[in-house]
Amino acid sequence: PMKGSKGIAMICGAVMLAVFTWVVPSFAEYPEKPVQILVGYPAGGPADLSARALAEASKPFFPKPITIVNKPGGAGVLATNELIRSAPDGYTLGHVAINMLNFAPHLEAGLPYKGPEDVQFIISCVTAQEAIAVQADSPWKTMKDLIDYAKANPGKVRIGISGIAGTTHFDALSLKLAGITQFTEVPFTGAAPTVTAILGGHIEAVLLNTTPIYPHVKAGKLRYLALFAEERNANVPELKDVPTFKELGYKVITDGTPYYIVAPKKTPQKVVDALHSAFLKAQKSELYQKFCRDNLLVAEMKGPAQLAKEAEKNFAFYRDFIEKMNIRAMLKKK
Repeated sequence: PMKGSKGIAMICGAVMLAVFTWVVPSFAEYPEKPVQILVGYPAGGPADLSARALAEASKPFFPKPITIVNKPGGAGVLATNELIRSAPDGYTLGHVAINMLNFAPHLEAGLPYKGPEDVQFIISCVTAQEAIAVQADSPWKTMKDLIDYAKANPGKVRIGISGIAGTTHFDALSLKLAGITQFTEVPFTGAAPTVTAILGGHIEAVLLNTTPIYPHVKAGKLRYLALFAEERNANVPELKDVPTFKELGYKVITDGTPYYIVAPKKTPQKVVDALHSAFLKAQKSELYQKFCRDNLLVAEMKGPAQLAKEAEKNFAFYRDFIEKMNIRAMLKKK
């Protein structure tokens, strides 16, 4: 009987060794072919441009090409669906925004993914900060001026936002929770028509990512008043003197629009580490840093463990926020 047991043990050991030696080399040489990053938005937008900048900056640090594949639809949800169905082998990644992971699962029934726990974080890509801006020749030189005017003239200050149930809408609602209730939000279908509306004098202010406002600030047409951020953006001359709402004593949402590079769940740790290392070096490069400065984006360079922890906290926050502000009802009315 001992002989039989030993024989079985040896056979099992040989099988396990064969399996082990078959599995490990397949990742030992990673990457063996090009890697694709799915972007859930059309070419030319901020999500697409930041993904392409990262792919370009990664060239010296990653032995295979990284290609960008645009899969627009459902505000990024379509691409996220495809990502979670992809093989966890490190060859299909996703460039996803906060709305796809932390908003959409609370707002859309029947999504094939439940939230951030259904992806493997690799690195934080960039964060687009959000700000309130007014016409440069308006009487409001500071955020306090605009708030005081709104309080004295309830309903007279219309603030353009880029749609319902997105980051700019949530920021606007967080102003209400902070006690600034006199603004009237006017949703548009994106940043471009919102900017057109303020330049035409059809609204008094905009609440948008800093990037689409920037050319008009440089041209002397618009003025930033306050940032929805934890701290000022010291890297950009036009932003370094713009205070945060936190500095002004208001507790508002400060997440902005962060983008992350993620992989399918169960991607091997060795692959996660290889990707994180390459992308971290890319983000520290002058090429990528210049891209961020030129586009008013913040590179935070957070790793997988920190991002997973933050995502869990943010997911719970937005679940409660969406419930409290009754945002599902707003979407039905749209």
